[in-house]
Amino acid sequence: MKEIFKEISGSTSQIFAVGVGLLYLIIGIGGLAFVGVQSFPLLPHGTFIIFGMNPLHCIIHLVVGIVWLVASIRFEWSKRVNIILGIVFGTLTLLGLFNLLGFLGVNGIGNPDNFLHLMTGAFSLYFGTTASEGAKPIMKNHRSSNSSSSPWVQ
Repeated sequence: MKEIFKEISGSTSQIFAVGVGLLYLIIGIGGLAFVGVQSFPLLPHGTFIIFGMNPLHCIIHLVVGIVWLVASIRFEWSKRVNIILGIVFGTLTLLGLFNLLGFLGVNGIGNPDNFLHLMTGAFSLYFGTTASEGAKPIMKNHRSSNSSSSPWVQ
């Protein structure tokens, strides 16, 4: 496990990917625990906190959470996934506003999922672009400071 996270630099893009990935993973697990898997994909089975949920919606949250967590391992992955998912969540916001996501339990303009999707998309785009500009992954040099072969020693 230690080897997997060796590449994490602590960039804002990666930190956001870890945080939102964990959030969506928890929402997906909590939602599945709440609504179950009966009549699997269609129709909302209930409300989780303030969000209409069905099993398909919960599984999508699980998958998105896992994608963000995997992307957080590398700086470039986190930037790309943040941008891609930012666009996806922006598109989902528009589809939800036009009542085209009823099969996921997202119905109409006032649905709380639309606001969640809008916020997720906006922050994801921000952390994939502006917030990560100029950020460089931290290079971990395990050589001793006395080593003349170090790229940091002039």
